[in-house]
Amino acid sequence: MNLVLILLSLVSPNQSGQSIRVWFVPDSLGLRMVDFINGAVSSIDYCCYNSSRSDVVQALIAARNRGVQVRVITDDSRLDDDWVASLRSNGIPVWSDSGFPGAGYYMHNKFVVRDLGDNDSTNDRLWTGSYNPNQNELNADFALEISHTGLARAYLAEFNQMWGSTGGQPERDSARFHSRKQDVLATHQFIIDGYPVNLFFAPQDRVVDSITSLVNRARKDVIFTIFSFTYSALAQTLVERWNQGVKIAGTIDKSGANDPASQYPFLKNQGIPILVDSVPFGNGVLHEKMMLIDYHTAIVGSANWSNNANFNNDENLLVITNPDWAKLFYPELVARYVEAGGTVPPGIEEIQIQQVPVRRIQLRNSFQPMPGETVYDVTGRKKPSGAQLGSGIFLLFSDFNNYRVVLAR
Repeated sequence: MNLVLILLSLVSPNQSGQSIRVWFVPDSLGLRMVDFINGAVSSIDYCCYNSSRSDVVQALIAARNRGVQVRVITDDSRLDDDWVASLRSNGIPVWSDSGFPGAGYYMHNKFVVRDLGDNDSTNDRLWTGSYNPNQNELNADFALEISHTGLARAYLAEFNQMWGSTGGQPERDSARFHSRKQDVLATHQFIIDGYPVNLFFAPQDRVVDSITSLVNRARKDVIFTIFSFTYSALAQTLVERWNQGVKIAGTIDKSGANDPASQYPFLKNQGIPILVDSVPFGNGVLHEKMMLIDYHTAIVGSANWSNNANFNNDENLLVITNPDWAKLFYPELVARYVEAGGTVPPGIEEIQIQQVPVRRIQLRNSFQPMPGETVYDVTGRKKPSGAQLGSGIFLLFSDFNNYRVVLAR
C-alpha cells in the first residue's frame, strides 16, 4: 500500500476544482503540453523562449493542418533553430524580438493561450510556467493549466502587443517588445474560484519588484526554489524579514549559486538556510521559479530574480492568493529543499496535503483500457488509447475523481 501511495503522489492530477492543474513531474510536462495543443479547436497563441521538442513541434503543425490558427513568438536567438524552420516550412508564422530595441535581452516567456479564436468560452485555456519544451532536456520545472477566459484574454493582449496585431500575421510597425511595451491590461486582478489571482508582465510591471513587495508583507514564512537569483533588493528584503522573525528556506540551482552576481553567498552569510540543489534526474537543473508565502500566496512564472527580468526581459508572473491552489506547490518546494540536504526548518509547518483515495486496485496479467479511459504509467507518460498493456503499474482515469490502479505482471 505504501508503494501505491508514493506512486499516486507522482502521477495523480493535483488540482483544486476544475480551474487549475499544476504539473511537476518533469518527464511528463512535454506530454502534457502535447495534450494541451492537441485539444485546440480554433487558435493557439504560442509564446516560448525555446521549444525544440519534436512532439510539441509536430503537435503545433498538426493543429495548423486541421484548421487551427497557430501563431508563434520566440526569442531572436532561436530564429536559426531547426524547430523554427520546421514550423515555418509548414505555414506557421514565427515572430521574435529580432531587430527591435532591446533584442539583446530575452523574450523569456513560456505561455500558450488556447481557443480564444472562437465564441465558445468553455474551451478557453492558458498554459504557463517555467518549462521550455526542449528535445533531450529534462529539468526540475513546473507548468500550470488554467481555465479562465479573463486571465487567458490578458495573456492574449500581451501576446498581441508583441505580435503587433490581432491577425494571423505579425505587424512590425505596431509590435512592441522589452522597454517599448506598455501596460495593455484593463485589470491585473482576476477572481478565480473566489480568490484573487494577480498577473504582471515584464518589464512594464517590474515583476521582481512585485515579488519584493510581497516578501516585505510576509508574516510567518517564505519557502522558494529559483534557478538564478541576482536581484539585491529582493535579497535584502528577505534578510530584513528573517531578522524580524519570518522563517525562510530556499533552494537555488547550482549554476545560479555560482554566478558571480548571485545573492546566494549574501543570504547564506546572513544565516538564511538557502541550499544548492541536488536534482537527481535528467540534466540535474533546478529551473523552477516559485515562492510560497504564509501558505496562501504562490508566486510563480517565467522570471528569474534578476535585474534583467525586472527591467529588460519579456516575462510573466502570477501571484495566486488562494490557499487551495497555493498548497499544490508546497510538496515540490519541500522536495527540492530536502533533496538538497535540508530538513524543513522549525516554523515552516507542513501543510496537511489531502491524499487522493485509492478507488480500486487490481492485479492482472495484462489488460486493455475501457473506451473513454485515459492511462498513465508511473512516470506520468500517457499510454496510447486502446493499447494492450503488459507488465507494470498503471493509473486509469475516467475523470478526475474516478480512477483505478492496475498492477499488471
